Amino acid sequence: MLRKLRPRSAYDVMAAIAFFIAIAGGSAYAAATIGSSDIKNDAVKSNHIKNGQVKNPDLAANSVGTGKVINGSLLKQDFKAGQLPRGPRGPGGLQGAAGANGATGATGATGATGAQGPAGPQGGKGDKGDLAGRLFERYFCTPEFGGPGCASTPKEITAPDQTNANFFLTMSLPAGSYMVTGEVDVVANSPDPDVNPSDWRVQCAARTLGAGYAGFASATVGDLAGEANETTLTAVFGMTEPAAGDIGIKCWRTAGNGSSGAGPNPQVIYAELAAVEVGSFTTSEQP
Repeated sequence: MLRKLRPRSAYDVMAAIAFFIAIAGGSAYAAATIGSSDIKNDAVKSNHIKNGQVKNPDLAANSVGTGKVINGSLLKQDFKAGQLPRGPRGPGGLQGAAGANGATGATGATGATGAQGPAGPQGGKGDKGDLAGRLFERYFCTPEFGGPGCASTPKEITAPDQTNANFFLTMSLPAGSYMVTGEVDVVANSPDPDVNPSDWRVQCAARTLGAGYAGFASATVGDLAGEANETTLTAVFGMTEPAAGDIGIKCWRTAGNGSSGAGPNPQVIYAELAAVEVGSFTTSEQP
């Protein structure tokens, strides 16, 4: 059976009071009055501090030195902006591989026409062109000339000049450039050369009908000494016509070696017109 406790003396009472004060308020007193000088160096260990309890206000200014920081543990974001100096520029890297070609862009607008450049040097003379082309031909012949199919009547030359002479052989040509040859055989012989000798100067023209291109030939024919009773006259000319047209031959006679023409009129016993087409033609008249 329990029995009541009874204090033995006043000292025991004082000791009990001190004990309860120490238990109830001793820790608050210690926290408010203990400073760094009251703690022995290296007395407080990591295991004496609850994790996460040391805050920024608990650290004195300039209290953490380089020796307290783990090497390589601080990062760029741990420093205030502008505190870390910029390092030297590093060497250039190797050139990267060429990229793939890009897609072709849209065609741009056509630019303005530039100024005409200077004329280039004249080229060398080209090879001679081939003059061969179409041949156009027409003729007439008489029994006096001879040959198969020669049955035409001789053409008597009676006109005193070119204006009054008529074309006795004509031919049509298409537009183009041509080399034209007109050939005429003329005879002048009298049935009685001793009494009434023939003596004439005959002129013939191969030409375009109307104004244009022409070629001429002439000769004296007759019975007098030094004259021939028969001769061939050849007239040649070149022409370029932009449209189709006609060419022809006509002849006239004037006085021969005498002061005036005499005896029977000269006659044409053969005539021919031939036109060879050429690619182009350049005419140059000489006096």
